[in-house]
Amino acid sequence: MLDYPLHSNSHEKISVIGFDIKPERVEKMKNRIDPSEELESEAFDGTDIKFTCSLDDLREANFLL
Repeated sequence: MLDYPLHSNSHEKISVIGFDIKPERVEKMKNRIDPSEELESEAFDGTDIKFTCSLDDLREANFLL
């Protein structure tokens, strides 16, 4: 999964695809629940992140970290 704090400083500049192989973690992130329990749900406000476990979605990316 994308390191969310890394993304939190760049959300105003770029759209991000957050990828994880575990669908249950993706669903938590989609519901503003951080599986690592490091962030409150408010940390997701104003972000442009598409959380997914689909390789087809990941293929949309122009740059991978």
